[in-house]
Amino acid sequence: MKFSIANVFTSVTESFSGIMRNRRRSMAMISGIILGTLIISSILIYTGILQEDNYRSIIQSTSYEASFTLSDPGPENRLWNVVDSLEDEKRVESMTVFGGIPFSSTFGDGEHMGRSSLSISISGDVKLLDVDDFGRGAEITPLFVRDNFTSTSIYDKMIGSNIEGTFELGAGLNRTVIPRSTANRLNLEVGDVVSQMNITMVELRRNEVTTTEFNLMDIHVSGIYDTEQEGLGGFLSNFLRVETIYFNTEVLYKYDSELVPLFEKKGYFYMAVKIDQDEFTLEDTETLNLEINRLINDITDESGELVTGSNNVGNLLTPFTILNYFLIVFDFLLVLPTVVLSIYLLIFGLDLSLEERRREIAILKVQGADSKQIFRILRNESLVLFLVGVTLGYILAMMGAWVISSSVGFMNFNLDTAYLANFLQFDFWAFLFGFLIIGSVVLLAIRKKGKTFIELEVTQAVQRMEWKKAGFLRRNNVDIIMLIFGGLCALITILELVFGITTVFGVELSLGTAFDVFVIGFLGTIFFWLGGMLSGPRIAKWMSIKLEGIFLRLSYLKDVGNIVKSGLKRRGDVARLVVIIVLTLSVATLAVAQGFTDEQYSIRTLEYEIGSDYQLEFSIEENHTVLINDIKGVNQVMALPSLTAKILSTATTVYGMDPAIASFAVWHENSFEDITYEEALSTLDMNVATPKVFLGTELALHVDAKVGDIIKLKAVIEDDEEELVITVPMEVEVVALFDHAPGHIGSNSVICTYETFNRLKGLMGNYTPVLSDELEATNYLIDLGRDADRKEVEKGFDQLEGILKVRDLEDEKNNIGNQMNFGIPGLLTMMFITALAASITSAFAFSSIIMKRRKREFAVLQTLGASRGQVYKTAIGENALLMLISVMLGILLGIGVSYQMNGFFEFIGEILGRGELDRLVFIPWGTVLIIGLVTLAGMLTAVALSARSAARQDLAVATRVI
Repeated sequence: MKFSIANVFTSVTESFSGIMRNRRRSMAMISGIILGTLIISSILIYTGILQEDNYRSIIQSTSYEASFTLSDPGPENRLWNVVDSLEDEKRVESMTVFGGIPFSSTFGDGEHMGRSSLSISISGDVKLLDVDDFGRGAEITPLFVRDNFTSTSIYDKMIGSNIEGTFELGAGLNRTVIPRSTANRLNLEVGDVVSQMNITMVELRRNEVTTTEFNLMDIHVSGIYDTEQEGLGGFLSNFLRVETIYFNTEVLYKYDSELVPLFEKKGYFYMAVKIDQDEFTLEDTETLNLEINRLINDITDESGELVTGSNNVGNLLTPFTILNYFLIVFDFLLVLPTVVLSIYLLIFGLDLSLEERRREIAILKVQGADSKQIFRILRNESLVLFLVGVTLGYILAMMGAWVISSSVGFMNFNLDTAYLANFLQFDFWAFLFGFLIIGSVVLLAIRKKGKTFIELEVTQAVQRMEWKKAGFLRRNNVDIIMLIFGGLCALITILELVFGITTVFGVELSLGTAFDVFVIGFLGTIFFWLGGMLSGPRIAKWMSIKLEGIFLRLSYLKDVGNIVKSGLKRRGDVARLVVIIVLTLSVATLAVAQGFTDEQYSIRTLEYEIGSDYQLEFSIEENHTVLINDIKGVNQVMALPSLTAKILSTATTVYGMDPAIASFAVWHENSFEDITYEEALSTLDMNVATPKVFLGTELALHVDAKVGDIIKLKAVIEDDEEELVITVPMEVEVVALFDHAPGHIGSNSVICTYETFNRLKGLMGNYTPVLSDELEATNYLIDLGRDADRKEVEKGFDQLEGILKVRDLEDEKNNIGNQMNFGIPGLLTMMFITALAASITSAFAFSSIIMKRRKREFAVLQTLGASRGQVYKTAIGENALLMLISVMLGILLGIGVSYQMNGFFEFIGEILGRGELDRLVFIPWGTVLIIGLVTLAGMLTAVALSARSAARQDLAVATRVI
């Protein structure tokens, strides 16, 4: 047959006719295609939009998009000549010249490769800040600027209006502007004088370190600016986190600094350029990069100096690209069970279609059609279904990506129709991946199952039943072995996570080693899920036999009991439906459990960090208790004074608490090991020879201490000459181990009473102990009265002198959805919805085919006197028990997998910087029960609706023998 448009049209038309004749049989197959395409394409569309949004946020928030250094380094005035030469460049909004190294600089190549960086140590009148203390994940750098800096848009981006005091450095004046985080650590305020600042330049070349130091004396703090970094969290958090201390460039020349010749020699004077965004294409990141590179090339060519330009926006894209690829992999791993479900549903639909077309295939054989012609018919119908399904799936994927992006919690959305326009565009790669993956599955399934089935029909003709050899897995009980192994791994996980049991009969069950994590956490999860899915039909059949007697005694089935009993013997008919039910319910339960767990984890993290109704943070360590108590609506106040201490050689932080009132704080059930927080607080007693303390679990591991041990605490305090002094040891008794405590007190800390805290500080000779309610602190936990007006209370807080931060637990809980969640709640929601949709769809497809097979049987029953109601009862009764057992198996499997996969979610959370607490699994039993009942009711409704046509058929036609 020659190719022609007419032939193609005829083929498609015939395929549509075949599909419509077998539309119920095609339902499951096209549903699998739609769901698979929906899942795969929506993830790719979402992550693509996420990358664009992140990139756009970089462009909008970056201080300057391009920077230039002299190719043959020299004095900074040469760069100012470049600035003057670019006054008429319309693509440039503003320019300035800096001196310094904003990030660690790499220079040279090959064996001459080296690195240089600037660091600061500061001696002040209040505290000593060590270089190591300055790190904490942020890049700290001194930056030297000229007076014109404040008149540029670069200043607006870097400082803006978020400044206390003024940005007044002044030529030749010893002044500085510092970030708020630095001021907090040093307890500095505007107007304070720092006695000495040491700026150190470190160079590494060929493993040789060269250090150049520049000392500034009596530096006045003219301003303190707030930093709102838009870091990513977790291991990518440092890419955009820079804390800059500003000086005037004149001080380098005033003190004849040795840094000046180094800056001139190394090229550490550089020109910053802020683009006029109206002259650039911000929406298209690739075009924007090209346009910025073109600007850099033009400036390099026209400047009159030998300069080298750098595209700062392009450099910042790398961490976001890494995050984007990481999220794509994570998202696919997360929804892998749903992808497997959609593929199984697709193959399930193909199987059903083939099984129900035996007579049609036999008739075609009788009419002279060969195997290739029959296979071509099946293939063409399947390809038409695929094209329709993948198109509908991609359309739904655009909506799905929008829903994922708009998800602020599990089954909780903040839908913005204006934002939907970003997703209603064709993403070629998202479509292609869904098309290729699902298309490959369709083609392989058609080729394997369709061809094999037709070849069998050559010898079996119109035979209605076929003996099937049990598969390899069932013959060798591999499915049961996988289930047992996976079940043991799930049990071990639950024993450890829920009950804290790590040893059974002397065997260590802890998940502490990489081997244990791989075997129990990874292989165990896969085996448990696959084993439960594959062995589901066998277990459901065995359980239905055991429960058959009880089930048939139900009064509802009394008049059709014998018929139902006969029907239950044909349990093999529903084996594939059982697999679908177990799959869908396990996925739905996993999604619900982890969705609820994610929400609870966010709430628990806030409760841990804030610790009470309100947490107040002050810039100065003073006694603020009296002033806070005077605010109307405040019920109780507990200060959290702290000091640095050492146990042996391990540094720690000691916090003081008042056990008499500490119970108002938000404690968790797992805050302490083995005891409740009420029991723990009752053991904190100072009126004994050896003071009692709580020890963090991680700290206890480091110092090898346990409950009942006597340990020695040494306070690290400054004396009157601002020198660090380590006090003589004080013996304390460990009465409890805690994992975490309210107020962001972690497991590397020590908690004691105010009296013990006072005594520890009092070990230094010149310290005068104070009353407990006069202790100085920067952090306070606040308990409100029942009738307190929160707005009035917050006004009172804002008027407190030196108040730095007010955190409202209730308000932050309400705003959990505004936190960046990287689409995890949306993906879990999609898993839940698609799983339930798959269960109902497969139930309708399966029941309609089963009812069609049994039309004659039901017609015979009706001719013998059975009513329509009894036909309904028979159909429902034969399916209800197996469906109920399958639903229960699916839920149990989903709960087990939820515990096993929790470690995976916790690991991802740590990478994304989402919290410090252990991620405990919370199973919403009521919701899970409702899901099971709704799913069961939906499937039984599908059976009832399918039985409707059988109960109302023409008995004369149905019982006629052809």
